[in-house]
Amino acid sequence: MDLSQGSKYFIKDIGVEPSISEGEKWKLNQRPIFKILMATRMAKLAKRHDLLIKALSELDASIAWELTLVGEGEKKEEIEELILDLNLQKRIQIFPFMKQEKLKKIMLDSDLLCLATDYEGLSKIIIESMSVGLPVLASDVVPLNQYIIDGDNGYLAINTVMGWKEKFIQIIKNKEQSENVSSQAIKFIRNNYNPNKNILMYEKEFLSLLESKSQTTA
Repeated sequence: MDLSQGSKYFIKDIGVEPSISEGEKWKLNQRPIFKILMATRMAKLAKRHDLLIKALSELDASIAWELTLVGEGEKKEEIEELILDLNLQKRIQIFPFMKQEKLKKIMLDSDLLCLATDYEGLSKIIIESMSVGLPVLASDVVPLNQYIIDGDNGYLAINTVMGWKEKFIQIIKNKEQSENVSSQAIKFIRNNYNPNKNILMYEKEFLSLLESKSQTTA
């Protein structure tokens, strides 16, 4: 949010909804199938479901994976056609937008949250996933690469089919590393997107803006 008054401004996000961040956290699962989730609008601008799908299609046949797409939008038919063209309909399922409680269950049952995009603001689905410890793989673009540290609190992929493919192979072959990424992600959210802490910043800035306005009108 951008609150401004003259030359003074304040940019901050309130944080993650308690309904998402509180309660059960993600745990590493040793099942043979690697479950991937991408939950975002299927928009013609920016979002790159195609990179994600094409990269997965090029993985070695010995790698077992499933992709769940959650979202709707004008690009949905194009995405469905790509899935059919690559004969991936048995590995990829699409759901419409859903309530947070249901989405959280899918998040906790996934191995990785992905966001393939050409550009993005602060992504709510990313910080929500990080808050429950679900490892995140996102496009290496601004500002995502300003708060996701590759190999530390998440993963970043070069925004090409090959870049995404190589990152998938790295993550799947080193699943145990995701445990550390998960714990670092939770710490990052607690330090930066805790609504109980951030609301105090909002109060402070509101008072400062009001005081500044009263001085200019006095």
